[in-house]
Amino acid sequence: MCSRTCVSVILVASISGCLAAGSKDLVLRRRIGVDQPGTVVRETVYYWSDTRRVADDPRFRTIFDRSAKTVTVVDKSNRTYYVRTFDDLLRMRETLRKRFESLSLDDRKSWGLDERVTLTPTGQSEKIAGYEANEYQIDGGPIGGTVWIAEGIKTGTEWPDWEKIEATVGSAGYAGRQLAEAINQLGGFPVRTSMKFTVAGRPESAVAEVVEVRKMSLPPEMLAIPDRFEKVPAPPLPR
Repeated sequence: MCSRTCVSVILVASISGCLAAGSKDLVLRRRIGVDQPGTVVRETVYYWSDTRRVADDPRFRTIFDRSAKTVTVVDKSNRTYYVRTFDDLLRMRETLRKRFESLSLDDRKSWGLDERVTLTPTGQSEKIAGYEANEYQIDGGPIGGTVWIAEGIKTGTEWPDWEKIEATVGSAGYAGRQLAEAINQLGGFPVRTSMKFTVAGRPESAVAEVVEVRKMSLPPEMLAIPDRFEKVPAPPLPR
């Protein structure tokens, strides 16, 4: 079963990897609609630099710091924040992997653990957010739909274990991570996803689309904890 956050997770995980040389400072704005394509339920702005990345939306700001090897999550509604280390997140990923491996055959089938997610070109192309993009059909597992990849936005591999870390932060299940990894293997940038998944046994759909891409330096205020926000313990790691 996939949660309502599944599409968000897939897009976040699939844009992992550091930007290639010459493209380190970048801002990307994307929108997500649920049930009815075009219905905006959240808009997130992503910022990249050579050592930090930030995902900022109306409720949360997540700051990835390569130098400190930490992830800071700011909860704007509750005026709090907490910090995790990269090592914490990699341990969490390993714990979840072991849990998936111990599931029964029926549970493994419901999660799509034994189905390989594939992306097949449809032959369709379109310019999205100023970049030429190609459409791919998603097959395998409990998630279906299409994804559009813009090869003109390149990612690099300067951050070891980055895909594992970022996918763990937004993890909504094994199937979502499978799809994210399949998208990453194409070497481009996912600028539009149209997803079909299941929530509490009910089929639903959602779309996510990048609406703006531009080069600019990461604003200093995106790295700052807002005034009078309280530091709280990070949620317990799964055991």
